[in-house]
Amino acid sequence: MLERVIVRGESAVGEELGWLGLLTVQAIGWLRADSLAGLERGDVCVEAARASVAIRYMKNRPEFRDNPGLLEWTHGPTGGHWRTRAIGVLRRCERMYPDWQTLLADMVHTPNAEGGSLASGIMTRKLRAVCAGVRVPKGSTISSHSWREMGAVASYKANYDVMKMTDRGFWRDPNTMYSSYIKPFLSFPFSALLAELFDDLQPGVYARG
Repeated sequence: MLERVIVRGESAVGEELGWLGLLTVQAIGWLRADSLAGLERGDVCVEAARASVAIRYMKNRPEFRDNPGLLEWTHGPTGGHWRTRAIGVLRRCERMYPDWQTLLADMVHTPNAEGGSLASGIMTRKLRAVCAGVRVPKGSTISSHSWREMGAVASYKANYDVMKMTDRGFWRDPNTMYSSYIKPFLSFPFSALLAELFDDLQPGVYARG
């Protein structure tokens, strides 16, 4: 799924590019759709070799309204590295479709419980449209929440630091992350693409404010 999103984002234009940019942010940030609905213009900052996103809305974290969470990602070691390519998609969005950051927010308006359900439905439809024909493990479905599950289980299988993973996903308790987002999906195969995308979890590279 992620490969499809990034590859299409490298050539898409217009509003399609904007939605692919939001899907990319959601994927590399392990974000729920309602967090995307809370974005304001400028919350995603894309620089020469890094990108960051200020998170104003996160379930069970009301303090973020006044003091947003922060996620940062740096380029990988080569231009073909998947995280480098993902940041490249965001750079294209900034250059070619400046209103991309608030596409979902403009439709949802309020990322509360009701708005969160609306946001999830919208992002699920966008993702399924992009990934039409992609085969997923039996019993699995493609939804906007897939990114959060995929990020957690892929990083766990890559032996990343559990506390950094908990921090990355803004879970208060690592047991919640494990029981709800990792344990049910341990049958999923190891993904080198995802491990490469998330290797900014290694000490000295990952940062959170």
